[in-house]
Amino acid sequence: MKSIKLLCAATIAGLLSTPCYSAANDSSGVYAIWANERNYDLDFVKGGQVVVHWKTLQTGPNAFDFTVLDDKLKSMKDHGVKTTIQIMGNNKPDFLFNKVPYYPDALSHQVKDAKGTLMYWHPYHLDQFKKLLQATADHVANSKFKSIITGIRMNYNRVGTEHGLNENETPALNKWIVPNGVSFVPTMTSTEFKTYKSQVEKVYFEEFAPLMTVLVREHKKYSSRVVNGLQAGKAGIYQTGSEMEPRFKADEESRYGPFLKYCRTGIAKYCYSEPWAASDGSRGGGVDQRWSTYAQHNYWRALIDLHTGVSAVAMYGEDLDRHGKTEYMKTFNFVNKYAGFHNLPKRSPGAWIAFREGEFLQGDYTFLMSRSSGDANFVGLDLRDDGKWALGDQNSRYAAWARKLSAGSTATVAANQEFVTSMSGQTKKVSVTYLDRGNGKMTVTAFGKSFTQNVGNTSDWKTATFTVTGGNNSNSVSVKAVGSDLTLHMVEINRQGGATATETELAPPSPPAAIQVDAS
Repeated sequence: MKSIKLLCAATIAGLLSTPCYSAANDSSGVYAIWANERNYDLDFVKGGQVVVHWKTLQTGPNAFDFTVLDDKLKSMKDHGVKTTIQIMGNNKPDFLFNKVPYYPDALSHQVKDAKGTLMYWHPYHLDQFKKLLQATADHVANSKFKSIITGIRMNYNRVGTEHGLNENETPALNKWIVPNGVSFVPTMTSTEFKTYKSQVEKVYFEEFAPLMTVLVREHKKYSSRVVNGLQAGKAGIYQTGSEMEPRFKADEESRYGPFLKYCRTGIAKYCYSEPWAASDGSRGGGVDQRWSTYAQHNYWRALIDLHTGVSAVAMYGEDLDRHGKTEYMKTFNFVNKYAGFHNLPKRSPGAWIAFREGEFLQGDYTFLMSRSSGDANFVGLDLRDDGKWALGDQNSRYAAWARKLSAGSTATVAANQEFVTSMSGQTKKVSVTYLDRGNGKMTVTAFGKSFTQNVGNTSDWKTATFTVTGGNNSNSVSVKAVGSDLTLHMVEINRQGGATATETELAPPSPPAAIQVDAS
């Protein structure tokens, strides 16, 4: 049944209204993954995923059937959402086991074929995969569903979907089953690995890039073909392991480095991220531990994606089903408000900085705003080290991280100047989210005007909003703690009216200089 989506003011579970925002584009916002039909009918869900396995698309040598793909695309169109597509390699066509040597066991948990693992570097396997990709691109190019497809994941479909083998992991050739009539069994070398990968990339960029964004998995090093595709705006980056901060130190560069270099800067026009698991840690095959509340994990994970330039922020169906909980729904609304505007300062509805230090990818999460002073007396707080008392009400999605500003000290942040200039003469709103504790005051100075807010002692998180009419075009906002220490979560500036320009150029802060992603 076709979904009728209400674009504005749709009541969610009788609790909250979905605000009406002028989206950066029609492919940005909250995406649903591993979701059910009702998730796709939620008004705040902008996109989804279409997953098909190689086996379902190819019936024999050079023979294809796209019924399953079309049925899934039709469902997305009926629900009124955009979608990515991905061709998975967990299940491969049965006929390949008569044409390609295979190992009679699964060499990865991703391999779901009963007969075992195909020798993916065999020329026939590569030939048929290339033909599948070409046939899929031809089909999509002439499909009535083409307009709803935002991108395709570049899956290599070697061992399962994501995995491969190196020379040390590859079983001895005498352990492989060689079908009758198949005499050519190559020796496994690193060169053959690279040849396979290069030829698959070539087909993706030649066949799909003219139709949609080719989404490449995050990686420390890319081939020159992928780098050229990113720089030309034909490719974007995706990942499937987003969390509220990187899980390991190495992830700062390998997982988030490519997003900082290509997505945040606007070089790649469309980037996509999905999490390791739902906010409560549940996922296929296990449960990940959480050190924060689930609502906090969901929120800060959304912030890191926006910080790194993600346009499509995917959420598990389990989390979308929590839309009736205020802290979740406000996170979804925040994503839809900002996704895709990270490199459009003249059109963005706002700019913000979320204060933290954290363990990995240390520092604040920012969106067209950065901290310019106040470091020495503006100390990071962390739920893991400072305890619940320091972070206040744990029902709040904010209360995993914050910074504490010492009494008498001032912290200053700077908004993107193009964003500020685009609001010249308009009414602006400056919001400061703080922990209501200490019985002091805070003084906020923005656009040449100053405001004072009393701070009580409820230990609740509150947001003070100041309306600025007129004022100057200074891009600095300062917050001073008066009479007691002040714990801060966020400073946000919003334009009162719509954007006055539609330019698509320029220019959030550059990525950290330490992040380097070199072609290989």
